[in-house]
Amino acid sequence: MDEIKLEFLNPAHLADIVALQNLVVQHLTRKDMYYQNYETIEKRLKVAQAVVGAYCDDKLVGFHVMDTPDLSGDILAAELGWSPAELRKVVRLGPIAVHPDYRGRNIITRMVAVHLDLIRETDYRHVIATVSPYNYPSIKYLFSQGFRLEQITFRYHGNMTRCITHLDLGKPKTEELCRIKVAHDDLRTQKYLLARNFYGYGLIKTAEGYDILYGCQKDDCMEPWQERQL
Repeated sequence: MDEIKLEFLNPAHLADIVALQNLVVQHLTRKDMYYQNYETIEKRLKVAQAVVGAYCDDKLVGFHVMDTPDLSGDILAAELGWSPAELRKVVRLGPIAVHPDYRGRNIITRMVAVHLDLIRETDYRHVIATVSPYNYPSIKYLFSQGFRLEQITFRYHGNMTRCITHLDLGKPKTEELCRIKVAHDDLRTQKYLLARNFYGYGLIKTAEGYDILYGCQKDDCMEPWQERQL
């Protein structure tokens, strides 16, 4: 199997990134799973180490973007409901893409790990990533790294459903007091739970697709460790 090599990208790689994005979108069963955000990519390519690329035989087969946005005028700020001081500590991950022929080779894991290592060397505390509820591989990876699903919203002109996931680098991992399984496409139930201080943290494969595991840290959310299906 050919070796995958990682390197940081710059503005000279924009055309290759756009071509890869177009290819990825063409192979999607749901076109709303991916938003082609050229503006953010072009801006971040000008920043050292903000975009990492994966190469195989000198061909770009994956990329990942790390952004440090000004959230003061971003709808994400209102959705998170954080203070201005906390919003200044946010790094946002994505866009990300991997060539369809190279999936299953842990390319996402390796690219994101590069950026998470860089973030941990800074004063940033919060890492945010938005992902489609229908994007199983990306959600699975984010949960494996300790991200929590904390909001479900509509972004990109209001016509793409996105889960807002959050990793707090200053907070140790704790076990959930409750566990509830919800079908990944049952957005109504998920929003109900999110409004009651639950958060998504894991996945379970099912015959119909997959369920998202929701948990809670409050003692009164439900009987501890009682697993239910709504």
